Amino acid sequence: MNNLLLKQMPDLNIRQNQQLLLSVAMQQAFRVLQMPILELEEWLKNEIEQNPVIEYVEEAEAEGSRSRHEEEREIDFEKSRFEVLGSLDEGFETSLFGDEKTEEPGIPQEHSLFEHLMLQAKLVLTNEELSIAEQLIGNLDERGFLRTPLSSLFDAGNLERAQAVLEKIHGLDPPGIGAVNLQHSLLLQLHLKGKGDSLAFRIILDHFEDLIHSRMTSLQKNLHCSREELESAVYQEIGNLDLYPASRFNFEPTQSIQPDLILEKEETGWRIEVSEGALPHFRIGPIFLSTGDNPQEQSFFRRHIAAAKWLERILERRRKMLQEIGKFLVKKQEPFLSGSAKAPSPLTMQELAETLYLHPSTVVRAVAHKYVFCPHGVLPLRSFFSHASFTSGETEISAGQAKELLRDLITKEDKKKPLSDNALSRKMQRMGVAVARRTVAKYRRALKIAPASSRRHRLEKEIHHREHRDCTEVGERNSFFA
Repeated sequence: MNNLLLKQMPDLNIRQNQQLLLSVAMQQAFRVLQMPILELEEWLKNEIEQNPVIEYVEEAEAEGSRSRHEEEREIDFEKSRFEVLGSLDEGFETSLFGDEKTEEPGIPQEHSLFEHLMLQAKLVLTNEELSIAEQLIGNLDERGFLRTPLSSLFDAGNLERAQAVLEKIHGLDPPGIGAVNLQHSLLLQLHLKGKGDSLAFRIILDHFEDLIHSRMTSLQKNLHCSREELESAVYQEIGNLDLYPASRFNFEPTQSIQPDLILEKEETGWRIEVSEGALPHFRIGPIFLSTGDNPQEQSFFRRHIAAAKWLERILERRRKMLQEIGKFLVKKQEPFLSGSAKAPSPLTMQELAETLYLHPSTVVRAVAHKYVFCPHGVLPLRSFFSHASFTSGETEISAGQAKELLRDLITKEDKKKPLSDNALSRKMQRMGVAVARRTVAKYRRALKIAPASSRRHRLEKEIHHREHRDCTEVGERNSFFA
């Protein structure tokens, strides 16, 4: 019995090790499938560098091979310990520029909000105040507001000094910095402009809720002013203020987008191409395919050769899967791709998974973080699959199509009586598209269309300006003939 148990134990361990290796390999395959082309390029270069049996395949492979051979014959890397590379670099620089060291011109760096404010603070604050200012400025949020109470940042003995320093920070550029909220920031900006007694200041101070909800009638009634005075205060004075003082300091480096899939219409049909960008080409070095007699060497090279072959396999699997996804899109979304439809047809990940005989999670990985170049430009691959769908009669429409329908209804509405979100929802429901009021409001905001009240006020303002312009033109014409 004991002998039987001893014989079974190694088999059990072998199976567990195989399962572990398979799990790691599958994780790598899923990772490659999910990576966009730019990320894949960097990852692949790193994998090639780490595997000693893989070599790059260049276009001028023969020329490259010969030059490498000559370098290896001329330079003994083992003896020089790579110091020869440094001497070559120094000699090259000296031959061009002499003994004078040069530096490449760098890209000018933008000041952060913290740096921008501290540079100003050093001009107007004492050394003692600067330490307090540094703590206050360091706690500003991305909009430039100080949301944290002073009592949480300073002890009771320093609260008064902190408040005094904060008031000095309020006078720095950008205007409105260090406010507790948007209302406070707008008031600070008007105060710095010398408009503390203006109608705009009163609107923000006493009627901020009416302002942010565009309740113009209520504002006019409560402030006892004319429509012209109100519109001047709201649109010209308040409208020119900065909502978020720190917004111009929230810069991010531009992220380049490279499409992973190309769908292009040609005379003979659609060209479906998986873009592999600057992915390095590689192969297993022929010298490593035949290992020596040393068991340790054999084990070492076999392991790395297997890893290289698996790398080739998962890259090919990614290529084929994206190719199949491209074929699926051309078949299902041809009206949108060709321009006859304004929005993609409703498609789900489940439908794609069933077509490709794959698990939905695999399809999600294949679609994630990737872009398609098509006649409409560069679009996220995910945009071809609906987040939601609605039924219009016997036809299912996508969320994108529902947005286009909403845009069309608003475009054709009576401009003097704009449709509210409720009215738009009822109108769409009568057309067979069951969209709730909340969904209409969400889609309207996504389309960057103002609510009905703002659309009506905008029309009234345009009519007013038109009438004023016409009266001016008539007056000028009469004075001319006079």
